[in-house]
Amino acid sequence: MLRSLVGSEMCIRDRSMTLLPLLPLLATALADMPAPEYTLDLDLPPSQRWQHIMRSQMSLHGGYNHTFGPLVEFAQHIIPAETWRKYDLELQAAALPFVGDEVTEELSGIQILARELGYEVQLSLLQWFQIFYELMMQCTGVLVRASADGAILHGRNMDIGLPLENITTTVHWTRAGETVMTSTQFLGYVGLHTGMRRSNSNLSAGAGWSAQVNERIVLAAGPVIGYQKGILLATVAGLLDGGRIVGRYLRDAMLSAPSFKDALGVLASNKLASPMYVIVGGAKGEGAVLTRGRDGLATVAQDTSVVGRAMLQDRQPSTQDAERMLGSGDWYMTQTNWDSWLNTTHASCASVIAGLAPWELKACDEYHKIVYEASCADLCQLYSDGRREKAIELLEAGGRSNATSDQLLKVMSTAPVLNGGTAFTSIMSAQRGTYHTVVRHHGTSQHQDNLVEKLRFVLEALGPAVVFEAAHEWSGQGVAHTQE
Repeated sequence: MLRSLVGSEMCIRDRSMTLLPLLPLLATALADMPAPEYTLDLDLPPSQRWQHIMRSQMSLHGGYNHTFGPLVEFAQHIIPAETWRKYDLELQAAALPFVGDEVTEELSGIQILARELGYEVQLSLLQWFQIFYELMMQCTGVLVRASADGAILHGRNMDIGLPLENITTTVHWTRAGETVMTSTQFLGYVGLHTGMRRSNSNLSAGAGWSAQVNERIVLAAGPVIGYQKGILLATVAGLLDGGRIVGRYLRDAMLSAPSFKDALGVLASNKLASPMYVIVGGAKGEGAVLTRGRDGLATVAQDTSVVGRAMLQDRQPSTQDAERMLGSGDWYMTQTNWDSWLNTTHASCASVIAGLAPWELKACDEYHKIVYEASCADLCQLYSDGRREKAIELLEAGGRSNATSDQLLKVMSTAPVLNGGTAFTSIMSAQRGTYHTVVRHHGTSQHQDNLVEKLRFVLEALGPAVVFEAAHEWSGQGVAHTQE
């Protein structure tokens, strides 16, 4: 389905406990907890920036086998450990253009630490982990104008089915002794998917902004191979054509752009490997949702099929659709993983398909079989699954007069906005300078068969051919089943 394409040197800050009074509000398991908070010094050599954080996190959660070990094992289901080991240098060389020198140096420090602790982790494995966001994120973002002072409150749910709770942290990035930005990190992934640029003494009043990036799936033709691989090949082509991986895209923007206005210019124009949604909150009451294509703001909707456009879509996006701004009279915006300007939902799409005459359904199915190796009903996965609609319902029920951080957390903690794949919830405000993350624990298992296949397919397409001579042998291996 298209939707599935989805201690020893402790420096945890005392302010991480300020979220504790909010925890009774969470409609989820008692195991939910505030994310540990750490400081990263950008003035250190790249190879030294993450080591103390990794040590502290392992100390907090019982060592390597309960933190980073499961992630490495998952990567070894994509490519066997002996292949990572044998072709480490070739895979490093293939990954370097996508991740860059500075990130690679940071990852080398993590590798050095793992080896000091007695664990073999290839640098190439850590490099290729940096592209995972392009392939597997289902997320919800909500911007709310606070009733008390008009500050923008930014709620973010990250939905992913990997065992990441023990490596989910809040990181404060400093330069010259001042905090430049704060982010929610899966340690080992050194790019940004969620974060907030902070104002400091070197910046004018009103600087600072928050942002998250959500996956956006745009249908691609896939005769014989199927639409899922067609979408993945489009991402591969985007990478080879110079498109940036999301982690570098948002990290570089947040380190370089001090204000909301500066950020929008960068985030709207930089070339991407994959289409995305970028949700941005400002420090002066601003808010925006950018719907991105690979080369700039989106010019086509997600459903590019002839039948989908004819039956289901209202229209293609205008510039105003692709760059939605929070108006002066608006008090909230929402964005999940579906184009917001379309009125069609998953349910209404299914209703349209169900109402087709037998000959119409047959023609629709035959067309999609030829072009996408899919059925007509598969189109419905390109329309809203109800998270956005539920968030709007909850916001409206609470009312503008009750637009607070506590109320926003309740919205983000209510099903289906919160779901079995939600790894964390972040509530942030650039104007107020506040940033809190709740790590979600669900205690349920989730299969990752499709994700393993997707990651392997992309690696085969991008990596050196010699590494994948035995690719056909992997298809018969058992698939990782991870605990969420």
